[in-house]
Amino acid sequence: MHRRFLALAVALVVAGCGGNGGTIAPPDPVDVEGSWSGTFKADSGTQDVTLSLDLVETDGAVTGTGTLVSTAGTFPLTATGTYDSPRLSLLLTTPGFDPVSLVALVDETEMTGTIGGGGFKNEAFSLSRQ
Repeated sequence: MHRRFLALAVALVVAGCGGNGGTIAPPDPVDVEGSWSGTFKADSGTQDVTLSLDLVETDGAVTGTGTLVSTAGTFPLTATGTYDSPRLSLLLTTPGFDPVSLVALVDETEMTGTIGGGGFKNEAFSLSRQ
C-alpha cells in the first residue's frame, strides 16, 4: 500500500513540473544603459550627495560620464567598469581626487548599492532611471 502511494506521489510531482523539465528560468537581463540619478546621505548622514550617471554598456564593459554634487562642490566624473545583470561594478574617477568604487544591483527602474573610497565610507545609495 505504501509503495503504491509513494509511486503515485512521485508521479504527481513529476507531472506537476510542467514542460520545462523542472528547471527554473532566470529573469530576463536588465539593460544598465541610460541616465541614472539620485541623492543619498554621506558623512554619517550629515551631507546630501547627488550623483548622476550616463552609462553605455557593450558586452559587459561599461563606460560613462557623470556629475557628483556635494557641499564641497560639483565634480565631473568618468565611469568605467563591468556589468553582469543585475550586478554593476564601477570605478568613478575625477581629476585630482582618489577613485571611488560603486557596486550595485540594477533593475528596470532603480540601482541600489554602496559607494566607497575617495572620502565615502561604503555609503548606501539608490539611483533612479531617468
